[in-house]
This record gives sequence, C-alpha cells and structure tokens, in this order.
Amino acid sequence: MKLKAIKWLLLLTCLAPAVSLANDLEGLLARNLEAIGGAENWARIKNVRVRLTIEEPDFQVEATYVASRSGSMRIDIQQNGQTVFREGLDEGTAWQWTEADGVSIQNEQSAAALRHGIEFPGRFFTLMDLYLNGTSVALEGQVLEGDSTQWRVRVTLADDFSRDYFIDETTALIVREHDRRAFHPAADPTAVLIETRKEEPEWVNGVLLYRISRNINLETGEWLATTRVHSFEHNIELTEGYFNAR
Repeated sequence: MKLKAIKWLLLLTCLAPAVSLANDLEGLLARNLEAIGGAENWARIKNVRVRLTIEEPDFQVEATYVASRSGSMRIDIQQNGQTVFREGLDEGTAWQWTEADGVSIQNEQSAAALRHGIEFPGRFFTLMDLYLNGTSVALEGQVLEGDSTQWRVRVTLADDFSRDYFIDETTALIVREHDRRAFHPAADPTAVLIETRKEEPEWVNGVLLYRISRNINLETGEWLATTRVHSFEHNIELTEGYFNAR
C-alpha cells in the first residue's frame, strides 16, 4: 500500500469514533425531541407560569414562577398566604425584594442562576434546540443506573456553565441532571455538586413536563429540596412591567 493511502487510512480510522459519536448524539437528541412533544409544540411556548410548592429541610413555601422565552423571569414566594420574598431578572439585571429591605440589585452570580433556568432545556428549549443554535452539546458516553442504561449529555452555555443530562436509553427521556452550583447564590455562594431527579412526567399543551424535582447534594448525600408543581400554564397575558424590580 502506498504511503499516501496509509496516511488517509490512519486519518479515517482516527476520525471514525468522532463521526460515530456525532451521529449517535444527533440520533439521541432526535429521539428525545420526539419523546417530549416535537419541535413545533415547544416553539409555540412564549411564556410560562408555574405554581408550585418548594420544600426544604427548614421550611415549606408556595411559589409562582413566571418566565418568558426572551429571557426575563420572576418568582414570588408565599408563606402563610403572604408574599415574603420575590426575585426576578429584567433585561439581564437580577433583583430581589423583601418586606424588610425592599428592592435590591443582585450580583452576576445571582443573575446567571436565574438566566440558566430559562436557557437550559425544559422551560422553552429542548436539547435539540440548543444543539442546533450552536450551544455546546456533547455526548459523554453511557452509564448504568440500577437496571437502566443512560446516555450522559453535557450542555455548556455561553458563560461556560455546564450541566449533565442523563437520558434513558429506552424512553429517550431526561431522568436526572448533574451540575455544580450554589443552591441559593444570594445567601451562600458556595458551589456544590447537585443531582436533580425528575419524576411524574405529564403532557401539557403537547409537551412533556415533570411535576416533581428532587435535589440532592451528591458530595454529602444531603437532601436539599423537593419542588412539586400544581399547575403549568403557557402563553398567558402579562401586565406591562411585570418583570420590573418592585
């Protein structure tokens, strides 16, 4: 065999795993997209309102979370029927409100945490959306979790924050997530490795969403929080200035 031919053969041999991995990723993302409702149904979502209960070791509160595809959000926290805390993201600026201190502008770490809740898959976008718009989406291989085989997919946003999504081989659904972050950045900026487990999938307006999320500190095994969704709404009417600091 000629030297030139040998070089080409070696090059193709080296490239083959990367090409195969890319094909596997695209196939997996396509299966996931079909399993959660398809591109057309997800593209229709312009804003969301979620009413939920948040349970943590020291308290339980009710919350209303509202966000827009364009990148704004606000969450109102109620305890015993009274609003005790509110935070939001308005045109990139993070703010929070308490009755004692009124409104205060928050730092970039807090803004990033709120922004990530919109940018990552599950509110407005799918894994396929991120892949097609140029976000870094990489297939990290397979893992065994109990009796199930899961694909590990790493998504890295423009600010270099990454999250791993575990997709069940059989159902093509995301069943858990890993990321390293501060759980309450405004109160404690210390980053910990968190696992979020998704439970009770439900169809809402043609897309598959989850009613329950459980957060665990993977480094200590400590349970951090459970959120239980009571209702999902899409494309609601919002008053002018809804996301403004107030």
